[in-house]
Amino acid sequence: MCATETRIDSKEKIIIDLFAPNVPGSTEDKDFIQRTLRDQLVNSIRESLKAAAEDKPSELERFVDESGRNVYFVDGTRGAGKTTFINRVVEHLQKKEQGEDSIECLPPIDPTKLPRSEPILVTVTARLNYVVSKKFKGCWSSDKNKPNKEKWQQQLQQLERGLRLLNDKEYKPEYFSEALQLNAQLEYSMGGQDLSAIFGTLVELACDILECKAILISFDDIDTQFDTGWAVLESIRKFFNSNRLIIIATGDLRLYSQLIRGKQYENYSQVLLEQESETKRTAERGYMVEHLEQQYLLKIFPVQKRIQLKNMLQLVGEKGQELSEHEEILIIIDSGDSVGIRKALEDSVREGLNIRPGSDLNIYVDEMLKQPVRLLMQILQDYYTKTSTGVDKPLLFRNALYGAMLSSIYRAGLNYEQHRFGMDSVCKDVFIYTRQDQDFNTGFYLRPQSDSEALRNCSIYLSAQVGAICQRDLSKVLQMLLVGCGSISIFNQFVMNLGVSKIQGQTDDKIANSYVSYMSVGRRESATHWANRCCAVISDYARVGVFLGMVQLNRKGGKKADTYSAFKLNQESGLAKASMAASLSSVSGNNLADYTSVFNLIGAISDLSSSYVGEDRESKIASFVKSFNKIISQPTCIVPPWKNEAELARTKIDSDETIQEDFLIDDVIDGDSDEYKKYTGVNNEFTDAIESLEKWVKYVHEHQKNIKPSSILIGKIWTRLYFNLNNIADKHRVRLHRDAYNGAMASQSNAAKIMRFNVLAFLHAVLVEEDLYHAASKKEYLGSGLRLNPVTSVDVFTEKLEEINEKLDGAGELWVDSHPIFYFLIKCPLLHPFLFPAGGMSVDTMRSSEQKFYDIVLKVLGETDFHGLKFDDLNNSINKLKSSFSIKTLNCASIAGAKYDPSTPRRNSKSTGSSSDNAQ
Repeated sequence: MCATETRIDSKEKIIIDLFAPNVPGSTEDKDFIQRTLRDQLVNSIRESLKAAAEDKPSELERFVDESGRNVYFVDGTRGAGKTTFINRVVEHLQKKEQGEDSIECLPPIDPTKLPRSEPILVTVTARLNYVVSKKFKGCWSSDKNKPNKEKWQQQLQQLERGLRLLNDKEYKPEYFSEALQLNAQLEYSMGGQDLSAIFGTLVELACDILECKAILISFDDIDTQFDTGWAVLESIRKFFNSNRLIIIATGDLRLYSQLIRGKQYENYSQVLLEQESETKRTAERGYMVEHLEQQYLLKIFPVQKRIQLKNMLQLVGEKGQELSEHEEILIIIDSGDSVGIRKALEDSVREGLNIRPGSDLNIYVDEMLKQPVRLLMQILQDYYTKTSTGVDKPLLFRNALYGAMLSSIYRAGLNYEQHRFGMDSVCKDVFIYTRQDQDFNTGFYLRPQSDSEALRNCSIYLSAQVGAICQRDLSKVLQMLLVGCGSISIFNQFVMNLGVSKIQGQTDDKIANSYVSYMSVGRRESATHWANRCCAVISDYARVGVFLGMVQLNRKGGKKADTYSAFKLNQESGLAKASMAASLSSVSGNNLADYTSVFNLIGAISDLSSSYVGEDRESKIASFVKSFNKIISQPTCIVPPWKNEAELARTKIDSDETIQEDFLIDDVIDGDSDEYKKYTGVNNEFTDAIESLEKWVKYVHEHQKNIKPSSILIGKIWTRLYFNLNNIADKHRVRLHRDAYNGAMASQSNAAKIMRFNVLAFLHAVLVEEDLYHAASKKEYLGSGLRLNPVTSVDVFTEKLEEINEKLDGAGELWVDSHPIFYFLIKCPLLHPFLFPAGGMSVDTMRSSEQKFYDIVLKVLGETDFHGLKFDDLNNSINKLKSSFSIKTLNCASIAGAKYDPSTPRRNSKSTGSSSDNAQ
């Protein structure tokens, strides 16, 4: 990877070629992205030499000065480019231009590569001696250099004696050349301050011999090894104080802080720490250590001589900001064209995470630009050099992020085994991530906004995971919606907020592990499995049986309301029966509790859309039929281990009453029956239903290539659905009146109407958020005004459908191309019986609204009627509807805990029942 420079419109443009070899020394000086800071440091060094020449310190001043007057510090995180920066500075200072002072630069020193027992002063002296000896080489017998040679040897002898005293225990003579071992008689009367003066004199003599103004010593990554790093810092403080000596050190100031704090704490004896362990004394020690740390850093690295390397965001600016007037950074991508690095990163993030242009994309791009330069360049190089391979771009981006952010993945405890990549592992990772982030409302958007750098990195990585796994797959989108996002909200509202851990005396982690295990988060289970368990977690047996997204049905009729009775599934037929069966599940405690749930429907759609796989049509039909039979089987699960089974006691049946046994579907017929051979193993009453579902599944498989979901899109859909379902439950729970079975008024609710609005809430959430966030549209997201949700009125949903349908007609676009997720769902036959169920439409108070909704649904579907039914056929269809495409009896099903005592209160004739019945 290298770069070239051009000058266009008076701006210098650095062009980084991602396809060039990335080897040491391959980058030219003009390619250097930190060259502005480099020039600042070089100029500062040269200016300091001029000032030093004008103001020479006295011997006394030099004796007491330990401030490191010519010490410069280059601050940067791991991978920020510190090594490259220091090498560029050395190269630049070695190039003496006319009128500039000459500076002799010693090769950079990496303390981590030195023997642990070698004093830093020895290393520096040895390198200095090498440079001076090289100067003498070839003219050793010259009389001109003879006085300097003798002075040099004498100075080395004096320094040798001081070094022996300095490090008598660890010092080894073999670290010195023969020139340093001239005197075997040591004089032990020299002190550290004398040693500093001797070394200063040695430096000045070296400058005279080398005919230079100053000598530059650079230390790279002092902070990576604390023991060696402390020795370097102490050497700088004690010995490197000559005004003809320039020191440049690099590292992360945060690590230096940790290094110095650790050393200062070592000043306290263990006895003192044990004897004075009270809080006040501990706080005092902490304060003093912080003070010592701060002052030590200020002494070694003065603030005015610190250089902080810029990340790429600081270099190129945030979105909409003007670039530097001196330079602009471009990169060469796979097409061979050069584009701005922000544009290249925007394209990779947009395609890799399936994020639509807009504010959310800017959040990800800015966070990527904040990454260390080395990490960012390697991600872009890995991504763009492989885009021509034909691999999905989300998968490419995910793999690039995985390698670059592996340490953050480890730290957060996420899955790092590539062979386990899949929907099961990513859903559990999202759960783990959100719990650590503590944002249970929007954490599953996976936007990099956490306080923790590791979690921000993980959010980008997980977002790429979601994009790669859910790409072109409706089933995975719905599974991520429920298991990935839903598990978090359900856990927060129905487990943590109820104080389960406090009640049972268990830790939050233990309860969380129990919840994850019960809901099978992280296991290879179907979406219907999760939805079934969700019913058990959500239900509250102390309340009326209208809950988040579901209704609890009595298994027996009510005594006070003869109109309502136990729901009898066999009174339904065809598609309506299949849809109702798919929505039903049971929870077993002391007795069975039955639920009809929109989550079960979503899970059923997910399972169906993942079926129809195989090498030939026969195998495809077999997998489809297996999935169909599974979703209508009305599964049963046990109550969660953290719930008290006694709560189910209220559903216990009295001894003098019997359960309606016809709740279950009749046994399937023999697959060899002459009456029905097309779908082996399926009850023949579902002929029409399974034919329409098979047609739908085939359509999904043919067109789901348009699905390009992001974690933000799926998270937004869930958030809107979740809060809307809560509003629906709250609104409808208090509208269960004795005469509400016909649902003709908006103030009347029954099981059919509640489930209808649960389904509409799901469709509306997908429609609104897909219109805003789906990457199928490359237009920039600009936001929108107030967005309401359907709670007791269809007006909001109708208006949104009409608005988008008109926009698509005007642009000549198709629903399946621009809004594929919503279009697949509204076309799904499994949801159709819930769109216009008997007793579910407010045809008395809101007839025109219902008519408009009916009409726009037909326009979207491209049909002239609803499965052969006109609006008047659906209107006032209580006990008259004969069609198998609409649910007929759910409106009269008795809801658990509902008293049905009062009749519907009279409405104010002035109220429209429209705007007031929609909630945000």
